[in-house]
Amino acid sequence: MYQDKLVNLKKQLQQLEDGIHTEYLRRVKRLEHQLHERLRLNKIYKDHMFDVVEREYAAEKKAAAKEFEEKKIELRENLLNDFEDKRKMIENERHSMELNGDSTEVKPVMKRILRRRANEPAPAPEKRRKPLATTLTYQLDEREVDADLRAIARHSPPTHPAHHHHHHAHHNTNHNTPRKHHNSTNSCESSPTF
Repeated sequence: MYQDKLVNLKKQLQQLEDGIHTEYLRRVKRLEHQLHERLRLNKIYKDHMFDVVEREYAAEKKAAAKEFEEKKIELRENLLNDFEDKRKMIENERHSMELNGDSTEVKPVMKRILRRRANEPAPAPEKRRKPLATTLTYQLDEREVDADLRAIARHSPPTHPAHHHHHHAHHNTNHNTPRKHHNSTNSCESSPTF
């Protein structure tokens, strides 16, 4: 009995070495089935993950493009707002300069108009007008004095002083004037008798 078992064992070993052992073949077939099933599942997972990645890639690409457009619009709006704020600031500065510069800008224009020498050969500031007016008044006073002196010289004797001649000339003039007026009055009173 021992010999039979030994012979049977050697036979199975030979079949195993030849690759024809029944149990070996059965288990190999089962391993092959597990392998094919695993490969099938792996392919299914690969295809599924590929679809997921494709969808994620497409969604991410679309989201990135949308975000880019939104960021570009936002950037443009921000720059426009900045430019508008700067423009308003410049307008406010210009308006403020115009308001604050009215008093300072009008005066130089008036000074330039007063100092304009196109119509007048001499400058006409206020400080120079006063001496001119004084000189003119002084010249007129001299003319009046000269006229009075000439009148005194004509109506007064040369032996008397000028001041006395002036008083005497006025006195003679006052006496001569009533005489002329009296004569004209007499002529007027005598006219109704004709």
